Amino acid sequence: MDFSTLFPKLQPWVENLVRVWPAYIVKPQFAQWEVGHILSLFILLGCLTMINLRLLGTGLVSEPVSVIYKNVKWWLLVGVVGVIVTGILIGMANAERLYASTAFLVKMIGLAAAIIFTYVVTVPVAKAEGHLNTTARIGAIVGLVLWAIAVMIFGSLKGAIAPGVLHIVFFAAMMVTAA
Repeated sequence: MDFSTLFPKLQPWVENLVRVWPAYIVKPQFAQWEVGHILSLFILLGCLTMINLRLLGTGLVSEPVSVIYKNVKWWLLVGVVGVIVTGILIGMANAERLYASTAFLVKMIGLAAAIIFTYVVTVPVAKAEGHLNTTARIGAIVGLVLWAIAVMIFGSLKGAIAPGVLHIVFFAAMMVTAA
């Protein structure tokens, strides 16, 4: 299962993406954009790790979790926006390959789950000093369901470990950390 299976009529559009601005500018400097993507991912995961460790009662225990969130919220936003923007640019430059990639579909489902979990569960719980409300519980369920779908799709892959497995495994670790 991949995007080409789910949306076969998009193939002409996908094939043309590499010739559209800014994809034709990004492709020759792919490595630099990839570095920006990875740095954004590290910023995002670093912020989430600080918040979630505090929610678990470890890490910066001298500070209330709401204060930790307040101190990292802009970095968290920079990480999310950076991952999305650089990901779109990199994706446009490699659209044909990603369009037929099951691993890419899994990464996108995992990203959706991570964003839902972050902004519907982790952030409200951090603001409320660790207390779960109904919205956070529903967000946790949606995030976990999306993640489970991503894992099931990934599990259906044949052959060796596909590219992108690190993202899924790391997201699973973050989910366990947040639980």
